[in-house]
Amino acid sequence: MKTPILPASPDSTLAAHQVVSEPRFPRGSDANDRAIMAPKPMPVATQPNKPDAKPRWSSQVPAAKAYWSKITETELQNTEGIESKLTALIEWRYALTPDKAALQVRRFLSQHCRS
Repeated sequence: MKTPILPASPDSTLAAHQVVSEPRFPRGSDANDRAIMAPKPMPVATQPNKPDAKPRWSSQVPAAKAYWSKITETELQNTEGIESKLTALIEWRYALTPDKAALQVRRFLSQHCRS
């Protein structure tokens, strides 16, 4: 027994006779098609400005060494004052959770590197 076709509701955008378009990536489409349709990253000029700790970082390495004694000055220099690199180093060296390491790094950077 066939089920009856109900008329489209008044607030529906599709009428009963309209066909829904193909999905964005139909079966059989290859990876190149998906790459072409993928959203593009923001151009560098429009990305939000982030404070750059690099110029001040070399002068802050001794303070960071005093703050985190298990880390060598070379390792600290290699992070270049970049928050994500420093967080990963603290997390690994002190066996901290990512949140606790990030909190320590943010506290240090706010006290020593940002005005």
